[in-house]
Amino acid sequence: MSNWSELKIESPVSLSEVVSAGLWEVGCAGITEGNPTDKWQSLTASFEDLSAEGRALVEQTAREIFQRADAPAPTMHWREVPNENWKETHRRFYPPQPLSAKFYLVPAWQAGELEVPAGFLPIVMEPGRAFGTGLHQSTRLALWLMEEYLAERPGLGVIDVGTGSGILALAAKKLGETKVEGTDNDPEAIEVAIENAELNQTPDIRFSVDTLETFPEASFGMVVANILLRTHLELMAGYRRVLKPGGVLILSGLLVDQRQVLEPELQKMGFARNKSKIIDEWESVSYLLIK
Repeated sequence: MSNWSELKIESPVSLSEVVSAGLWEVGCAGITEGNPTDKWQSLTASFEDLSAEGRALVEQTAREIFQRADAPAPTMHWREVPNENWKETHRRFYPPQPLSAKFYLVPAWQAGELEVPAGFLPIVMEPGRAFGTGLHQSTRLALWLMEEYLAERPGLGVIDVGTGSGILALAAKKLGETKVEGTDNDPEAIEVAIENAELNQTPDIRFSVDTLETFPEASFGMVVANILLRTHLELMAGYRRVLKPGGVLILSGLLVDQRQVLEPELQKMGFARNKSKIIDEWESVSYLLIK
């Protein structure tokens, strides 16, 4: 039987989206938001079978987000949650819904029972254990850009960097791409992605913990990465290395004021901005490798 714990954290309203993204990245299974005040937002993140080391990582992640924003240290409180009804309660916050123009979220417990609306492709997901449930704005934005490019330029070959749950790799495969890979530095995320590929009947996606340096140069026509700014900065040279000339780089997980941090370096590497989409405070940007 699983053991569940909850972390309640008080976040400045301006940081709540970034804090939520960081908590998803370290494996929370769900987040609920309290009613915000003018300045503060209460977030409660739920975790399954979290070890002492995992709890320390969660706290460190939250502290680092606050430090980078020059915000006071966060107030964090943990509590253990009875297991009996947690999943049933959490499922209310994960309903079937459109994710983009083409994709429709189907919770795993409704797979085979739910009728997907006409014109949509189903993505079956079990929330928890890895970032990328489909509900976050950054995932939706990346899906929108992927759909547009793969409709215009099918057969690019796609690598999903920081794949998490594998949702973007799954989407690429369902859009007809034959060569699709997903990488993540977390072995548990790879396990989750493989499970989700089986749920979606797309088992021929290759998921691995391989770093970008291990792939042949110019081996993909599209690189998509839905991760946080600091990781984009670390991986930019790797993106450039594996992308074919004329290829598409889609970066998500960015707040609207963070593109200006990345863009000068990308331009030096031969990238030119092509498209951008924004939801709330989040932005996804695409670049073409022109030289």
